[in-house]
Amino acid sequence: MSYRGRGRGGYGNQGNRTNETEMNHQQKVNNFADQSRVAVEIRNWNNGTLNGLVNFISRTCKVALLDATVNHATGAVDAYVKFQKDADTLKQYNGLQFSGQGLVISVNTNTSTTNTIGVLKEFIARKYNPAMKLLDLSLIQQDAELVRFGLILLNLSKMFSAIMKLASQLNLDVETVNLANNNLTDLATIASLPATFPGLVNLSLADNKLSKPRVFETWKKKLNSLRELVLTNNAVVNDVTAIPDILKCFPRLVVLNGVTVRDEAKLTQTFTFPITTSPMFFENPSIQELASGFIANYIKLWDDPTSRDQLLSLYTPESQFSLQVDSSHPHMANDTAYNYNESPWSHYLVNSRNLTKLSNGRTRLAKLCKGQEQIQKQFATIPATKHLILESPADYAMESWQFPQLGGLFVVLHGSFEETAHPKAYKPPQGGGRRYNNNALKAVLSKKSFDRTFVVVPGPNGSMIIASDMLLLRPFGGSKAWNKTAAPVASIPVAPVEGAVPGTNVVIPAEILSSLQPAQRDLLMKVIAETRLNLEYSGMLCQGSNWDYQTCIVNFNSSKATLPREAYQA
Repeated sequence: MSYRGRGRGGYGNQGNRTNETEMNHQQKVNNFADQSRVAVEIRNWNNGTLNGLVNFISRTCKVALLDATVNHATGAVDAYVKFQKDADTLKQYNGLQFSGQGLVISVNTNTSTTNTIGVLKEFIARKYNPAMKLLDLSLIQQDAELVRFGLILLNLSKMFSAIMKLASQLNLDVETVNLANNNLTDLATIASLPATFPGLVNLSLADNKLSKPRVFETWKKKLNSLRELVLTNNAVVNDVTAIPDILKCFPRLVVLNGVTVRDEAKLTQTFTFPITTSPMFFENPSIQELASGFIANYIKLWDDPTSRDQLLSLYTPESQFSLQVDSSHPHMANDTAYNYNESPWSHYLVNSRNLTKLSNGRTRLAKLCKGQEQIQKQFATIPATKHLILESPADYAMESWQFPQLGGLFVVLHGSFEETAHPKAYKPPQGGGRRYNNNALKAVLSKKSFDRTFVVVPGPNGSMIIASDMLLLRPFGGSKAWNKTAAPVASIPVAPVEGAVPGTNVVIPAEILSSLQPAQRDLLMKVIAETRLNLEYSGMLCQGSNWDYQTCIVNFNSSKATLPREAYQA
């Protein structure tokens, strides 16, 4: 990883710099405001005065004209408004009567947004190292180009969000992010980082102002691949009791501030599923043939609205059917969204037997259908569907095994279906219903995922009877759960090579190691790993810095721009 050292300067002369700092800040604010302004032109105003026009626009349109002047070549008034939204408002008053004439208002194209995006893209290009998969966002507030365009001191949080949005659009392959030296007191400013790079492996937050371990709780379960975290020169590292709290937030964290805090081999074994994921499981070939035939015939009749009732012959007076909705289940981003007027679950909620939602025993019993008559009535409330089992078999998973107590089978089908039509008995609400009353919501057809569990037992004359049928419905979640490739088997740990620098391809020769003291060896390895300099230049840096870590980092940062390409590791 490549990390920056401490910021430059000390604590002296701060009082003498107060006025200068305030002036610089105000200048940048003014630059930003100037950049955001939009030019407008107003014609047909000549029967009045310039001041009268400015006051009229302010009073009528609620928009302030800035730096209004008369263009003697065109006769028009050239002016500015503060923001694009003001220009959009002003355009709506084109033709407004002023002193007996209809004003002609035009707005010049505002390129400030385009320019800002271009500046940020150029910034990202400068800070991204594709070979190392590194995005170096240290010292953002001191970047010369961002300062020149006035994009820094107004709102760092918005600036960082914009950078993350552009980085996401650029599809950068990032494993390491350096956020050192950004005066961060918490993670609110960089809250969008986990969503942009959820697979982040290395992160540096060195030289910030993080003081409490609880700041990391907002990222809990969000950076589950994070392996190395650097928090040097933050107050939080002074609290030894903070380490367990930090580890709770990052389950795969192995290295904290250069120190190994977890056994990576054991961690890999813990997070590696020992069995290859498979979409199908059958106890034996005969069960596979029986279960596959049953499902194929059942789904074919279920998807045909005119044939669904034919399935009732598979149920007896003792057969049971129930459905439940699990609307809290994780779902795909393109799943149908809720709004105040429609719901993808309106057809189901009245009959849902979700036992985590129902505590009353009588209600639980009432929502369990028993016998053909009750089952038929509930089938009639379920929309027509289309399962793509034949067209897309990879989108479905199935298991089946024997149920010896009844001499039958468990048959479980997982997958998704498209709702193709409302139930025949469905009547859309006509309004006047309560806002959150499910019966008053308009039902919307959508794609859903499901799990359906059958208990099938032998019937007379070799037929099959469904003793139990449970249908669980949830938001569409895709089929990745059973289509994942098998996880690689954890490799056997190999004894480290003496002199090898972790995370690099550098190996320090034995003769050099023998000439160094233990503290010097550790420093040299640390400098090689953090600066990515090769062995020769890292050694010169350490010697020239009198073997002091902080001096090494300061000297590296001050001279890195002049270092040749061959100074870095291949």
